[in-house]
Amino acid sequence: MDPVVKIFSILIFLCFSLSALAEKKGSHPVTVQVENQTIRVLFSQIEKQLELKFSYNTSLLNADSVISYSASKPLAKVIHEVFRKKLKSKIIGNYIVLIRKKIEKSKPITLTGFVYNSTTQVPLPYTSIYEVGSKQSTLTNAQGKFEMVFEKGTRFDVSIAKKNYADTLISMIYTPGQNLKIYLQPTLTPLYINSNPLTSATLKDTNQLLEMLVPFEERINSENLNFIHDKSTFQISIIPKVGTNFKSSGVIENRFSLNVLGGYNGGLNGVEVGGLFNILTKNMRGVQLAGLTNQVEGTTYGFQVAGIHNRVEKNVTGLQVAGISNFLQDSILGMQVAGISNIVTGSFEGFQVAGIQNHVNRNFEGLQVAGISNFLHDRILGMQVAGISNIVTGSFEGFQVAGIQNHVNRNFKGFQLAGIMNWAEDSLTGLQLSGIGNITRGSVTGLQLSSIQNLSVGDVNGVQLTGIQNQTFGVLKGVQVSVVNYARVNNGLQIGLINVSDSANGIAIGLFNYVGNGYHPIEIFGNEVLYTNIAYKSGVDDFYSTWTIGLRPSDPKIFGIGFGVGTHINIWKWLSVSADITSTFINEDELDSTYKYEHNLLNRMDVALDFNLGKFTLTMGPGLNIHSSRMGYASEGVFTTNLAVNPFHTEVFENTQVQFWWGAKAGLRYNF
Repeated sequence: MDPVVKIFSILIFLCFSLSALAEKKGSHPVTVQVENQTIRVLFSQIEKQLELKFSYNTSLLNADSVISYSASKPLAKVIHEVFRKKLKSKIIGNYIVLIRKKIEKSKPITLTGFVYNSTTQVPLPYTSIYEVGSKQSTLTNAQGKFEMVFEKGTRFDVSIAKKNYADTLISMIYTPGQNLKIYLQPTLTPLYINSNPLTSATLKDTNQLLEMLVPFEERINSENLNFIHDKSTFQISIIPKVGTNFKSSGVIENRFSLNVLGGYNGGLNGVEVGGLFNILTKNMRGVQLAGLTNQVEGTTYGFQVAGIHNRVEKNVTGLQVAGISNFLQDSILGMQVAGISNIVTGSFEGFQVAGIQNHVNRNFEGLQVAGISNFLHDRILGMQVAGISNIVTGSFEGFQVAGIQNHVNRNFKGFQLAGIMNWAEDSLTGLQLSGIGNITRGSVTGLQLSSIQNLSVGDVNGVQLTGIQNQTFGVLKGVQVSVVNYARVNNGLQIGLINVSDSANGIAIGLFNYVGNGYHPIEIFGNEVLYTNIAYKSGVDDFYSTWTIGLRPSDPKIFGIGFGVGTHINIWKWLSVSADITSTFINEDELDSTYKYEHNLLNRMDVALDFNLGKFTLTMGPGLNIHSSRMGYASEGVFTTNLAVNPFHTEVFENTQVQFWWGAKAGLRYNF
């Protein structure tokens, strides 16, 4: 035999022998026992028994790790168990080589089953099936059947949920061919449970925009799984249902959320940007930016900006900015800015600005500014500014400014300023200022100022000042100043041309003062200038006004018309004292074509004793005359008046003559 062939044959024989020997050693049982000792100790025990050395990459294991293990098994089995199927051993020469075990790719697993009503055994359609680990979810079909496909794993935690049924969680190990049957316990009596298939027609959503943008199945799934609180760092969606969170997007809270066209997600604790719309089924904390609309079915803490519309179903703490409108189903603490309108069905604390209208259904504390109107259905503490009107159906404390009208249905405390009218349905404490009128259906404590009319149905403890008429149907305890003043009870001061009251303990100053239960007699009297006079007095005993007209029967061209004020003091039932101050124009010229008015004024103060005879009173007493005249001086250079009776003093001031004399009056008065 050729020596080379002989040597090669010997080498082949040796290799097969060594391989057989290594295989024999690998299958030979080894006995190991370590208790809270390192892997090195385990390796040392094996090396002594097999007379081999371990060889491995240190990145595969930490030989200083402490373990507890005991067995008498083949080497391959020991390595398999100690390293939990991650490593395997191979004997090469005098070495036991440890290498990473290749993991075979598992085939997809399909989990199937049916869901039934445990009471009626009827299949339950539109029931949510949610796998906790993978965050996958699906809905049962009309027959209550579901299918879920998983890429890996055999152990699953499955949550089964449906509205009006008790939630169920199943932890299971998958068995090929397994078909689950799940029974849900109703939480309501069978009378109120409808197990018939739901459709979009039977699910009426008050948010029509949500119903239009989000598929029916997505909304049902989110409603069923609203108790899920899973979180994700980032998600991206093209449209609802097409995104990284798949069908479970409506229940998962995201830190960063990008919706290319629009998204339907559970919650947000960070930033969300949507090309067209963002919709959240839970709370929002952070910032939402959308080309068209943001909608949050929970509470919002942060900042919302939308090209058209923001809608939040619960509270908002932060800022909403929308091109057209903001709508809030509950309360807000913060600020709303909208091109057209802000609507809050709850209470508001903060600042509202709208191009057309702000509407708040409950309490408001802060500032409302609207191009047309502010409407508040409850109480406000703060300020309203509107181009046309402010309307508050509750009470108001603060400042209202409107181009046309302010209207408050209950108490008002503060300042109302309107171009046309202020209206308070209850009491007013403060100031009403309007271009035309102020109306308060309760009492007024403060000031009503307008150009035409002030009206108070209740009492007035303050001032009513207007150009035409003041009316108080309660008690006047302050001041009325107008052309016409009316108070049911005047316990204050009326100043006007005409003052009217039903009763009075106060004072009225005007050309005509009438008190329903006051002092208003007619008096016929004579004095040394005009022998026959008639007077009408109206007011109260303390202060009344009087109109007089008189003449000289012997010389009819001499007559007078006068006005004055007076007081009446009762001493005894049958005796009283009257004091009157009057100013009377006296005519002394013929009333013909040559007549020319000239200053000729008789000012007189009379003090009289009044003897009361039932309805009639006999009055008489002295008087002091102060006569001021310019008659004749302009045309003749001398004074031509001839009224004075024994003047005790005459004084001339340039073109005016003033004369003083004593006189007397006597007359008969009839008391109404």
